[in-house]
Amino acid sequence: MKKLDLDALINETGVDSALIFNGDGNLIKSLYLNFDGNIAAMGGILLTMCKELIEDLKLGNSQELILQAEKGLFFVRKLEKDEYLALITKNPSKLGLIHLKLQAIS
Repeated sequence: MKKLDLDALINETGVDSALIFNGDGNLIKSLYLNFDGNIAAMGGILLTMCKELIEDLKLGNSQELILQAEKGLFFVRKLEKDEYLALITKNPSKLGLIHLKLQAIS
């Protein structure tokens, strides 16, 4: 996969912020997000728990994590090996556009 331009991705999808982190929850890069290190760490924990759940259910490998709340959406997708992209938006209707854009860059 080519180098991901977070700023362009934010502009094209209309999300509020983005970050890239590894499976251990270490922040690699972020834009427009306060407490990005904490978000990356918590994202790493969530991914570990979800991976174990998916394995126990024998559903294969997890590809995405989507948390929808009453005031927004937290979307995580695996990029390569041990890197994950998280997008945060206050507008959950952006989910379709997020999927469309990420299919184009995968």
